[in-house]
Amino acid sequence: MDYIKQLLAAFQKLKGKPTPPETEIERALKNLRLLIYSASENAISISDEHLLTVMECKKLISEGSIPPAKEANFWIAYRSIAEEVHPITISSILATYDPHQGETGFIRRIINPSAAPLSRRCAAQYKLISVATLILLIAVQVYWYIGYTLTNDISAQNRQLSDLQTQLYQVQIELENSDASRVDPRYQRLSELQIGIQEHSDWKDAAVNHLQNWNTVWSSMDLLTLQPWQIETYSSFPTEVQRRIQFVAAGNILQAISGYILPILYGLIGACFYILRQLPKEIEDLTFSMNSYIGYSLRMAQGPLAGIIISYFFTSEQNVTPNANSAIQFHNVDSNLSALGPLALCFLAGYSIEFLFKFLDRILIAATPLPISKPAKRPNKNTYITENKRQNSKRPPPTDS
Repeated sequence: MDYIKQLLAAFQKLKGKPTPPETEIERALKNLRLLIYSASENAISISDEHLLTVMECKKLISEGSIPPAKEANFWIAYRSIAEEVHPITISSILATYDPHQGETGFIRRIINPSAAPLSRRCAAQYKLISVATLILLIAVQVYWYIGYTLTNDISAQNRQLSDLQTQLYQVQIELENSDASRVDPRYQRLSELQIGIQEHSDWKDAAVNHLQNWNTVWSSMDLLTLQPWQIETYSSFPTEVQRRIQFVAAGNILQAISGYILPILYGLIGACFYILRQLPKEIEDLTFSMNSYIGYSLRMAQGPLAGIIISYFFTSEQNVTPNANSAIQFHNVDSNLSALGPLALCFLAGYSIEFLFKFLDRILIAATPLPISKPAKRPNKNTYITENKRQNSKRPPPTDS
């Protein structure tokens, strides 16, 4: 029954005669009533004199005429009430005020899909963006970690195999140059090395097969060009060449993810975190307005840019080992930042643009040489004599004692 009553009321409003356009003072009176309503809910005191002026003008407007003196008093009261409720403004109230608060969501969507207040639509929009960014960040981070672990495992297995093969070669040389019997412990050592080489070879083969499947995921997107394993002649390459191609390609895409994609995502999630922290405060304080919405939209664009800028100055230790000069320059910029990772700095840059500006200022200060102080000019001898004569002329003449 409630749905039917609301639908009938909505259709009656739509079929009703068009109302005449509001005058400027009538529109101002509506806004002023919203200011008074918000001030009452937030326990903000308003002058009784201004309230009486507003009520009197409302009565006169309903009667059809208002004297110029009363209209002047109305605008003076409007200005005074706006000052008393500041920083709450009519723009922030309209952005959070819900005129269809008593209606259900279904009826509201039928009557006017955009009837929800701007604050609610903004909160839903940024909540959706934040969740989508977080899911994408986790997926990319896990995917990068798998590839990074596989490449490190293959490199470790190669080093271990090289070491075991060197030891095996030394033991074989020793046995060939000696008349050792089969009970010699070096034969036991030789058998252990051969078993170890076989085990590490199997582990390496497993990691290489996993890496090939890992490469298939990103190569199937065809972002730039076809990869070597997507060409028909790839199967004719030797096995070691195929493995080398897979390993190098994985290293390149890992570098691209850690150097570009992850900093952008961390900067974006930092901006989302800042918006989700500030937005409830502004809505609660009734200071959220269209300007806030525009500012948050710009913040969403600034976050990824800040993250990619920070990534240009800080390089992940997993990819490139910094040299001594870069470490000295990094220490000169800010010693407190050395304890944070590059991705953490990208998150901070997205969360606080001021952090990025402060960081850039420190770089400029560290790179700008100090001005060389010029030596003071020595006074000219003639100038010194002239100055003494001027001072002596101002002294009173000596008096006889």
